[in-house]
Amino acid sequence: MSLAELRKEIDALDKHLFEILAERKKLVMQIANYKKLNGLALKQPRREKQLIEQKKQLARELGLNENFVEKICRIIIDESLRLEEDV
Repeated sequence: MSLAELRKEIDALDKHLFEILAERKKLVMQIANYKKLNGLALKQPRREKQLIEQKKQLARELGLNENFVEKICRIIIDESLRLEEDV
């Protein structure tokens, strides 16, 4: 495979990642509405910790660096909280 073909495959995967993030955003907004209607706190540290631990386990299973995955999770969580605050 040529470098251009490999890069094209990476570009396609990147597009898919962003499409998944857009779908996730829709769910985050639904959760934000649910929390607001039910008087729940936006920030839920126990859930965040559980989520990060689950993803670190998945990282190990997939041969990914746990610290890398944790950083990504924290960025996603921070953005989710930012979106929830706007509801």
